[in-house]
Amino acid sequence: MMQIKNWKTDDVIFEYDCETHKECVEEAVKNGVSLNYADLGFADLSNANLYYANLDNASLYCANLNNSSFIFADMNNANFRFANMNNANFRFAGLDNSSFYCTNISNADFRFASMNNTNLNGAKF
Repeated sequence: MMQIKNWKTDDVIFEYDCETHKECVEEAVKNGVSLNYADLGFADLSNANLYYANLDNASLYCANLNNSSFIFADMNNANFRFANMNNANFRFAGLDNSSFYCTNISNADFRFASMNNTNLNGAKF
């Protein structure tokens, strides 16, 4: 059984009988679960399909997001510090006030994404 916890309160947001973080997060999104404040630090979410995900205030610190799709996702105030997101798709995503500090965003697609006050210091394009 895998759990996704709130990084602020340590409460369980979602749990699912699966092998990987990717499966757990995809199932939560598929079921319309809000992953607001989710602790996904160090998670391997490569190749994940997270269309319309609600990940506002989530911690994705050092996560592997390579080739993942976050089209129309809400990820405002998210922490992506030191994450890898080569070829990730953030089209139409809400990323306001998020931190991409020292994040690898090579070939990531941010077309039409909202990125007001987003921190891109040290990001690798």
